[in-house]
Amino acid sequence: MEVQEETVKKSKGERGIDGGERNERREGGGEGGREDGIGGGETKGDLATFEDLLEMAGTNGRWNILMFIMCSIQAFISPLQSLTYQFLGATPDHWCLVPQLHQANWTQHQVISLAIPHTSNTTDEHDHCDMYNYNYTEVVEMGYEAAMLNKSTLNVLYPNPVQCLARDFNYSQYQSTVVTEWDLVCERRVIYSTTQAIVMVGKLLGYISFGYLIDKWGRRKVVLLAAVINIVSSFLIAASPAVEMYIILKGIMTAMDAGVYLALFVFVMESCAARYRAGVGAMWLPESPRWLITQGRLHEALHVLTWAAKVNGRTLPTDDVILAAMTNIEKQTAIERTVEVGPEEEGWRLLKELKHFFILMLIPHLRLRTLVVFVGWFSASMVYYGVALNASNLGTDPYLYVFFGGLLEVPSYLLLWAMMVFVGRKRSLALLYFICAVCIFLVMAIMMLLPHEEGLTAVVVLSQAGKVAVTAAFQLIWAYTSELYPTRFRSLAVGQSSVCARLGSLLSPYINDILGKTSVWAPSAVFGIVSFVAAALTLTLPETRNAVLTESTKQTPKHYGTTKPQENAIIESINQTTTTNHYSNPTFDSE
Repeated sequence: MEVQEETVKKSKGERGIDGGERNERREGGGEGGREDGIGGGETKGDLATFEDLLEMAGTNGRWNILMFIMCSIQAFISPLQSLTYQFLGATPDHWCLVPQLHQANWTQHQVISLAIPHTSNTTDEHDHCDMYNYNYTEVVEMGYEAAMLNKSTLNVLYPNPVQCLARDFNYSQYQSTVVTEWDLVCERRVIYSTTQAIVMVGKLLGYISFGYLIDKWGRRKVVLLAAVINIVSSFLIAASPAVEMYIILKGIMTAMDAGVYLALFVFVMESCAARYRAGVGAMWLPESPRWLITQGRLHEALHVLTWAAKVNGRTLPTDDVILAAMTNIEKQTAIERTVEVGPEEEGWRLLKELKHFFILMLIPHLRLRTLVVFVGWFSASMVYYGVALNASNLGTDPYLYVFFGGLLEVPSYLLLWAMMVFVGRKRSLALLYFICAVCIFLVMAIMMLLPHEEGLTAVVVLSQAGKVAVTAAFQLIWAYTSELYPTRFRSLAVGQSSVCARLGSLLSPYINDILGKTSVWAPSAVFGIVSFVAAALTLTLPETRNAVLTESTKQTPKHYGTTKPQENAIIESINQTTTTNHYSNPTFDSE
């Protein structure tokens, strides 16, 4: 050991991290190394954490920028899974398919004029799911002109329309969508909504399952595996012969997309500065050196750090110094992990986390707060996706609607910053929910009272204003939730709230597609009510602006309320039985 210590000191004194002049050997912990204090003068005793090693290799150099760029590609891909369904599943005008008339080469206009009931006497609007139950064999023999002259007689003979089994579509705007390919209208409309809901289900399952696999297998393996499955699923989706296969593959693809996103987010957090938040799948992505150290694969970790230092123009100490430091870090990590979960329990970590999923409900003074927070997340996600994907019910151009919706998210973040600084968390969140509710209620009123052409502009403007408000609310509730809970339960609260958000976004396509077919203003009524309820409940929460975050449930400043004596036993029991959780994931609802 003494020989090793001497070797470390000698190596440390001779090499600086930038390859500068040699420094004098450090005796008794004396100063050495680079002037900035990060140089090769570090001994293995000074390299106590992975952050020390990462600092030596560089945290803001060309290697980190390269990793960030590679990891940013996925941030552009993920939203495509959530926001393109109204294009891939665009629903053109449709009416009942009458086989006899189709075989007789009747035009669309002729079929609609004779066989399809009209829903209004003053417009050309027609029914989409019913047709007259005429004897169409006789109608074909009569011809179009004669049939139209005798239509009143036909209506007497066959007065009741019937539901048709298949539809014909207007292909002038869309030649092929999932709706036209699999007839996802009328009684099959719920299947269309499921093609979007499965995206949210896939992401939820992906985040839950890959959160465990990332720690078990490593970041790079998960990225490569999930990316390959994602690519294969994408090609299979394009060739899906049935809608059931399409839905299953889309769920798999979005789950894999979530896995790639999460793994790369963790990689960036571990390898780069904390401000980088993204993820990507690339064949050249290295494994996380932090994870390699925890797995005892020290030479692989050394290779990654050496590459990073070389690209960043930095010079590391000798390999022996780095390996000795990594050995100590590995041992310390193993000790901490054993203390936290115990060696015989580590394989059951996921089950233990699920077991303690409802811990927040066991603490009386956090129970109501947790329910309100869950409702807030549920509402924000439902309304955000509901408004963003409601172009068809509003009767506007879906391309322009989505474009302006994305463009206006930028001012929503600026609005959020100003409100958080000058208004505070609670009042800002309640006000944003309230503004969203007012805008959506106005949309509903205009759609009920004015003709479509007269109110279209106002409807679009108010819808986008509501989306700006709910976008800001969605971002604010992330920070607000973190401030509402003590450190022990902070990430658990955010993670569980994210699950509630997924449930809200899962319901939004059914509200838009199924309820919207009953009445085009009905989805707006639902979203407005949900927003208003969230605004009212938010007022019951405490304010956290300029407040010091609590470290435990026993620290109870006035704005957090007080802990009752009878709760202490519950809190102490929880603190002794729970383990460090891994629910928190800032990427969980950002795409």
